[in-house]
Amino acid sequence: MSPEVNWIPERRHEERDVSPRILVWSALAYVGLGLASMLIVAWLFFSFFPEGRRGEPLGASRPLPAGLPPSPRLQLYPPADLEELRLREEAVLTSYGWVDRPAGVARMPIERAMEIVAREAAR
Repeated sequence: MSPEVNWIPERRHEERDVSPRILVWSALAYVGLGLASMLIVAWLFFSFFPEGRRGEPLGASRPLPAGLPPSPRLQLYPPADLEELRLREEAVLTSYGWVDRPAGVARMPIERAMEIVAREAAR
């Protein structure tokens, strides 16, 4: 007779728990780090804003510049600006004019240029 073989492994569990001392020290370390970070932030705040300036809006000591702000400026009404740009581009694409007059470079309407290119391609 053969000895009986146990094919199911023994079920085991962790016999050692976490040390309460480690849990308490970890909690105290987290609380200490939290308090230290709050103290550092408070120190930075009070060092950047001394007593005499507290309550004033930022930049109150500087006068505002007169006139328009430097470029780029925000558009007041973008659709109107876009329409104006398209009208200018349409005027350039549909009219004759000089690109560089001293060099003898001119522009022609796009429709006329496409007719010329199509005629040359058909040859």
